[in-house]
Amino acid sequence: MQPRLRSDLRVQAIMRRATSSGAFTAIARKGHETAGAVFVKAALQDRTVRVFGPAPGPGTDDDGQPRWICVTGAQPVAEMDADTYLARYAQSDPDLWIVEIESGDGEACLDGVIIDETPSQTDPLISQIFGR
Repeated sequence: MQPRLRSDLRVQAIMRRATSSGAFTAIARKGHETAGAVFVKAALQDRTVRVFGPAPGPGTDDDGQPRWICVTGAQPVAEMDADTYLARYAQSDPDLWIVEIESGDGEACLDGVIIDETPSQTDPLISQIFGR
């Protein structure tokens, strides 16, 4: 089993990668330093967002790369809907981190791999909020 990168270090790496590519970043919610789940809210120019979070299952792939899923699905959503999802998720996971990135193109500057899965199959809260 591979050692897990501390959450605060993962957040710093994501923010550094985004700012080096010209994006604005902010920590919207600071979670537990070592073990909090990290979610990334990536804003698009049309004021919609995509939210990325930890993929279900193992935290890393076979090569030790973190696994992510776009919890909002293939289509961007209204920022208010994304904020509702994250607030409700935080009620059940108070250790949660939320990083906001404004890059214009919705790039989240994530390390690792993004799993191509329908998120509503793994999280019933997604279907309730986004109707998917």
